[in-house]
Amino acid sequence: MVRLTVDKSGTVTSATLAKSSGNTALDNYTVNTAKKGKFNPFTKGGQPVVGVVTLPIDYQVN
Repeated sequence: MVRLTVDKSGTVTSATLAKSSGNTALDNYTVNTAKKGKFNPFTKGGQPVVGVVTLPIDYQVN
């Protein structure tokens, strides 16, 4: 799980692990990839606001 802070423009300003996968390399990849994300901004009363969200991440190896 990764916890993201998203600014008013939808840019990720912080990404941290909320729960480790148990694999350091995978955890680092998850955080670094999440930092590159772009989201629709959170809104309150129709206005963009800074928001925090925790997202589950599920990896499957084929």
